[in-house]
Amino acid sequence: MWDWHVDKLKNFAGRTILLSHRQLFTAFGDGVGKGESGKTLAYNPKLYSAFQPFMKSVALWLWGHEHNFEVFEPYIGLDKGRCIGAAAIPVLKEQSPYGQIGDPDLQGQTVVPTLKQGIAQLSMNNDNVYFHDYAIMTLRAPGGATPPSRIDYYEVDSVNHGASELMFGEAIS
Repeated sequence: MWDWHVDKLKNFAGRTILLSHRQLFTAFGDGVGKGESGKTLAYNPKLYSAFQPFMKSVALWLWGHEHNFEVFEPYIGLDKGRCIGAAAIPVLKEQSPYGQIGDPDLQGQTVVPTLKQGIAQLSMNNDNVYFHDYAIMTLRAPGGATPPSRIDYYEVDSVNHGASELMFGEAIS
């Protein structure tokens, strides 16, 4: 199942951007499934075992699955893990998308994944519905391109469809 991806990573000298539906790790909701202990897992052991040897060549990993916007601190060898899964499905306040996993199975890690400080979470409109998100990635040729490749993350009111607002932007290197 992972053979194609692993082959491409083995045979590419540069850094890459991974896109997936499933998250490598999370600190929210129902995590990435249950471990042998019956506890919620903080990271996906199948994705991790397949991609762990290549983490230093992953410049950015974007995933969805959770209907949320999450900018994580580095975790299990991945410098930039981002959830941009709030593009289509309405999420209500009572669904608590930023509710932390309680007592997860850390599978040998010492901490749960954490969000970067100072990055806004999705806003909520007057109907108690979280805003949607999207990202715009600008890729530049490698080798000192100015400005460098970057990604900007935006939110837009999921009910009233007003103007988009920049939430966070970062260079991709």
